[in-house]
Amino acid sequence: MSRKEQLDLLKKQREEIIHEIESFYLKIFDRVSELNLNERDIAKLSQLILQSKDGAITPMQKEIEKQLITQSNN
Repeated sequence: MSRKEQLDLLKKQREEIIHEIESFYLKIFDRVSELNLNERDIAKLSQLILQSKDGAITPMQKEIEKQLITQSNN
């Protein structure tokens, strides 16, 4: 397997992982919306969930962007 093929495979895997993470967090938000909590508690919980999601996705996204930046135009 060439280096380009390996990098393409890594990019695809990272994108799939991001998609799975986003699906996971959508399910969590659905669960939160079904809870019988006051608005303040829902807002706090939602903020924590969003921070967690960002923490999970950002490193993967940076690697995808890094790969795009470091590739030559040849």
